[in-house]
Amino acid sequence: MNNLDAILEVAIGLVFAWLILSVATMEVQTIIGKLFNTRAKFLEQSILDMFRDEKSFVEEFYKHPAVKALYVKGAFGKKKKPGYIPSKVFAEAALDIFVNLGIDEENVGDDHVSIQKIMSRIEKINQENPDLGYTIKRVLPKFDGTEVFAKIQTAEEKATEFKANAEGWFDESMTKASYWFKEKNNTISFFIGLVLALIINIDTIGITQQLWREPTLRQSLIAQAQNADVEGEINSVAALEEKYEDLALPVGWTTETADSLADCGWLPGRNVQPGIMKAGQCEMLTALPAMNDGWGWIAKFLGLLFSAVAAMQGAPFWYDMLKKILHISGKSNQNIEPPPAAPPPTPPVEAVG
Repeated sequence: MNNLDAILEVAIGLVFAWLILSVATMEVQTIIGKLFNTRAKFLEQSILDMFRDEKSFVEEFYKHPAVKALYVKGAFGKKKKPGYIPSKVFAEAALDIFVNLGIDEENVGDDHVSIQKIMSRIEKINQENPDLGYTIKRVLPKFDGTEVFAKIQTAEEKATEFKANAEGWFDESMTKASYWFKEKNNTISFFIGLVLALIINIDTIGITQQLWREPTLRQSLIAQAQNADVEGEINSVAALEEKYEDLALPVGWTTETADSLADCGWLPGRNVQPGIMKAGQCEMLTALPAMNDGWGWIAKFLGLLFSAVAAMQGAPFWYDMLKKILHISGKSNQNIEPPPAAPPPTPPVEAVG
């Protein structure tokens, strides 16, 4: 076997390990997101930024019937703010807020939608919050002066223009917000991945070294990968385990009983192996370096750090990468031809005479 084959086999093992970590990270992050309603909170903060920190506008926005219809039922039947709002709903609610600002809810009606009233609302907003007033004037261009009355016959025409511009304003803002939400999620994924990498012991450097040193382990892994169905989707650790239940990866923590308690300990600088006490004996953690192996601890830290960075990329990324590597290596859903059978042994020649 040449070095290229060995490199591909090590890469397959690493991607499998990163895929496991990424799926676990995704599950934990989803649980945290549902528990703390992080997407809805981020959306609310984004809308607050759009309204230039006018909290009263945001409160009125979320009270709007079109927005309240998007509320979801959380734990114990409590309603939660939505994590997604269509641009049309935003435009409808925003128009009602700007048009009916300062009007009691029971007095709001179609007769209040007039150009004069909209202009007075915009002027009031501009006085209280010039930044928001400037934004609204951009959404409602040329919405001042007597020229407007000569060009516009009904307020509905301008309202239609406002809604279209508001939808564009919302879409543009959400595009920026999505970028920052992704960046925030990546940061969270990194720390979740780092914790899980430590718990599961997914050490990138350690896995690489072990796979490189042990061709038998690599061959076992590749033999299982040959029969793996890499089509479809993986969206949970349970689905991953079901699909690759026989996959042998050098991950997890293993222990070995120390011959003497003196060989085990956590004191830095001593030639002892980290371990845990169990039934009066020390179970050494074989995946950790000795306490006097400084470079070993640096490599361990970097290995876990690399795994956390890999978790940031997400499970879909590593699943696609796995399919590509298996395709390149020619091991994806293909039956490798067995080596030619050895010729039958030559029968012994008996002496004659």
